[in-house]
Amino acid sequence: MAALAVIGGAIAVGSQIGSSLGKYALSSASSSTHGSHSDKPDQKGSDSDADDSARSASGTITYEAWQQVKIGSGTGTTKAEAEKLFGKKADSTSSTTTNNVTSDRLRWQGLKDGATTSWVSIQFQDDHAIMKSIYGLVAKRDDKITLAQYQKIANGQSTKDVEAALGRPDSVMVTNFGSPRETWHYTTGLNSSSSGYISITFKDGVVADLSQSNLQ
Repeated sequence: MAALAVIGGAIAVGSQIGSSLGKYALSSASSSTHGSHSDKPDQKGSDSDADDSARSASGTITYEAWQQVKIGSGTGTTKAEAEKLFGKKADSTSSTTTNNVTSDRLRWQGLKDGATTSWVSIQFQDDHAIMKSIYGLVAKRDDKITLAQYQKIANGQSTKDVEAALGRPDSVMVTNFGSPRETWHYTTGLNSSSSGYISITFKDGVVADLSQSNLQ
């Protein structure tokens, strides 16, 4: 039952992300919630922290530190380990219960060299990380991503293939329910209307699903 509850929560999260990519909301269906925070960022901008370490004295988070967070039921990174990686306690926490299974979501504000609104979020069950996300990565691209470029992305391509073709995404979510899944969202630097986006999901390290809106 616990596994089913976790999977159900992941599906709810994925559904909300899919319908609100620009906001990248990360909340799951629940029967009770304690504490609150909003995972709805504002417009992107830029930060100017000069510290290059994965754990700066000011607690500014890096993409490299987030990558070190391990995901897995009973084996994932603990809350204490995450706090050590990020150099501080979480800025906000919330607790969600689904089918009598409780999980805690912790969020740390601010990425080094990230957008003005940026954060990392980790969901824990039994003190082990089962899901992680990062929002506000600043992607430096020479040209805007076009529909023609997107159409060259195909199932079976690796994360390296996609990054080489499109550049780094603006946000990433990683889960590991049965098999590793990683979802990339592109919301800036697109040849599209203001509501354009690209969403690419990798399963076991290769493209398994992709979608876009309003690319030209």
